[in-house]
Amino acid sequence: MRNVWEWQEYGWRLMLPKLFCRNVKYSWQRVTRGYCDKDLWNIDYWFLGIVPDMLKQFKETRNGSPGCLGEEYVDEDGISCNDSCHEEWDKILDEMIFLFHEMDEETCQNKGLSNKELDEYREECKDKAFVLFSKWFYSLWD
Repeated sequence: MRNVWEWQEYGWRLMLPKLFCRNVKYSWQRVTRGYCDKDLWNIDYWFLGIVPDMLKQFKETRNGSPGCLGEEYVDEDGISCNDSCHEEWDKILDEMIFLFHEMDEETCQNKGLSNKELDEYREECKDKAFVLFSKWFYSLWD
């Protein structure tokens, strides 16, 4: 999540009482409601700053995978298993993370494209990302 206390944005002005009080207010809002007034200025910027990182941490720390993925088999002890679902889920999560990063002007890897081509590419990534996100939305729990 982008920090309300970023030095690049405020620099020396961080010590000004008005800005300091505003940042305290934003911090309190994030603690109490999960977002702050500053996040409302650019919801897309906030979303792209938080969701890819959340998906990455989710992928790295999750314990399970959707059971509809992979293939069921019975092992030599007669126990039903499905080991390949984890690999398949990792690929889906990686694709979502990649697409959300590509949607963002700051993290997009295709910056060498013309403005029009870049806009079209980012729009295409957005559409694909939200199709995946929508499809797997109820599986994003652990």
